[in-house]
Amino acid sequence: MNLTSQSLISPKFDVSVSADNGNRKIEIYYNNDSTVELFYKNVNLCNGAIPTFYQLSNNVTVLKRNRVMVAGSNRKALLNAVKKQSLSLTLKLRAPMKFKIVIVKTSTFNVKVHCVVTVAELTEKAKIVNRDCSYGLDI
Repeated sequence: MNLTSQSLISPKFDVSVSADNGNRKIEIYYNNDSTVELFYKNVNLCNGAIPTFYQLSNNVTVLKRNRVMVAGSNRKALLNAVKKQSLSLTLKLRAPMKFKIVIVKTSTFNVKVHCVVTVAELTEKAKIVNRDCSYGLDI
């Protein structure tokens, strides 16, 4: 990624969401209308959704978005952050779901996840150097 160029940059962000249901008696239905957003300093870099799916256990869903356009002061802020060898990004996820316990389905709950992830660089090989995540149910 060339942050010093005057053209718009187009990084590709790969966001992996791992959902692991280790319970043998609970099944989970992830419904429509989920949201996943990635921010840098309150600027929305990209967004997407988790596809609807039915989860027994150890299910992994991978979300990918590309052609994120960043211009002006945001480019300068990204450049300064990269020069410091770290960059903090915020991931916000909301997923409506239902639980099925034996034969009974619950009403819909919203799971909300908020993560601040620090990466050492903005390259394909960037590694997460720090992660602080919280989650909860919005009933």
